[in-house]
Amino acid sequence: MKILVHILLIMLLALIATPLQAQGISRAQGIGLRLTFWNITGGRTAVSFNSSQGESTVDLSGVGPSICYFSRAWRDLFLEMSLGVIGGGNIRSEYDGHSDVRVESIVPFVAGLRYDFLSSRVSGALHPYLSFGGGPYTAFHVQTTQVSPLEEVDSGQGTVETRMEYGWYLGTGLNFVLTSWFAINADLKYNFFEIPEVKDYSGVALGIGTTFMWGKQKSIYEITDVKVVLNEIYPVQYQSYANFPIVMVTVKNLVGHPIEVNIRGQVKGFSQRTSDARYFRINGGDQEDIPVTVYFGNRLLDNEDSMPVVLNMDVEVRATKTLRTELSAEIMLHGRNAWDGNMDMLPRFVTPEDGEIRDVARAVLLESRDPIEPGLEKLVYARLLFDELGALKIRYLPDPNIPFYQDDRVQFAHETIDAGSGDCDDLVVLYASLLESVGIRTAVVEVRDPEKELAHLYLLFCTGLKADEGYLISENEKRYIVRDNSFGQKMVWIPVETTLVQEGFQNAWEAGAMAWLQESILRNGLVEEWVRVIDSY
Repeated sequence: MKILVHILLIMLLALIATPLQAQGISRAQGIGLRLTFWNITGGRTAVSFNSSQGESTVDLSGVGPSICYFSRAWRDLFLEMSLGVIGGGNIRSEYDGHSDVRVESIVPFVAGLRYDFLSSRVSGALHPYLSFGGGPYTAFHVQTTQVSPLEEVDSGQGTVETRMEYGWYLGTGLNFVLTSWFAINADLKYNFFEIPEVKDYSGVALGIGTTFMWGKQKSIYEITDVKVVLNEIYPVQYQSYANFPIVMVTVKNLVGHPIEVNIRGQVKGFSQRTSDARYFRINGGDQEDIPVTVYFGNRLLDNEDSMPVVLNMDVEVRATKTLRTELSAEIMLHGRNAWDGNMDMLPRFVTPEDGEIRDVARAVLLESRDPIEPGLEKLVYARLLFDELGALKIRYLPDPNIPFYQDDRVQFAHETIDAGSGDCDDLVVLYASLLESVGIRTAVVEVRDPEKELAHLYLLFCTGLKADEGYLISENEKRYIVRDNSFGQKMVWIPVETTLVQEGFQNAWEAGAMAWLQESILRNGLVEEWVRVIDSY
């Protein structure tokens, strides 16, 4: 008993002094050797001498080796088997050669279950477990007598008795995992084993030993779910994908100490670099949803056709060492002109910095020779640019009957000029790009009339006049709108129906003003929120 206590103390000291690299995570299988102390004789272990009478006596209460094997059944539950020999008894010898030997031995061949009950709570390499099982226990009784060769009798005699009965055990123990393949073990078992009419051997057995392990280690983390949050990728929104999660990966910490998790996402051929999520700290036993973002860059705007692509994810987990897992998810990458009908996304198609658009706007303004009244510069510029579209023979072509809940196609401004035509959203984007290129703020009016299946769009632009200066452009207050600009100032805005590109600015202005009055004011579209205004910038 004292020896076992000393060994346990040494293990505890080693636990404090040794870097805990293994973190108590055992491999799937192992085999070990163990020395077991079990008092099967009911006596004590001692050696005595009587020199005056020439006698010596050796008493052994019970000790012996065993070989053990375990295999993981599920997570922290293991199947275990062991075969051992426990021997004890008494040897007495005298000076004249006479000796008596009495030996008792038990051979347990048992199988059971072991449960590492604190593996997800304890961060060190010293981990406790519980065990139970049973099987056949075979008992041997051997007794021999050796007499002096000087006596005129037989030189010796002996008997051997064998009995086998089934028993079972309950136990607990500690595994001190020094490396991923080697551990020191100490356990305590209570064996329930009795031979009727002979002896009740039930009692405590203490064991110490070593274990050699192989096979797959239990992971310190588990990926419980991979959920695609954003399955549809639109090139015009490439800037937002670096900050908005495309996939959520749920990671569970399976051990007792905190871990840190980072997931990098990349789409081969479209990502300019790998995007990094920050490291998320997950405490023992907890789980966390880790967002995966992707850095596409403006090269995504080169993609013309819709296609499925694979998002590759590198899961990096930092604990006592760094572990990695690769994941993938399929997402749909749309062409650069794709639009899902979300009005908040439409301003992304407005390109005032486009060289062709800037050249058109600059040429129109430089050719204008008419004097402009102070304060009306932006109104005049807007009229000149709109009428230039008519001069370029840009025409409105109605969209196919696409409901506002289905994907559409939007042309960039230079594409509409090159094509010579466009639908309502194409013309809104073109006109807004021209106006923004000369410093005129714009906004898009979205109309989702509940009495109509198709949505409609038209444009607002800011005249630069304050709310009390509206009379400079019209005595009729219904011809313009007063709304806040990006700085919170109330300014005069003008609605323009861009589909009337061939009928001139004046008619487009009147139609836009009438639509605003009818839909937004008289029919309460703004209040009921089926009319919305979205600023381009």
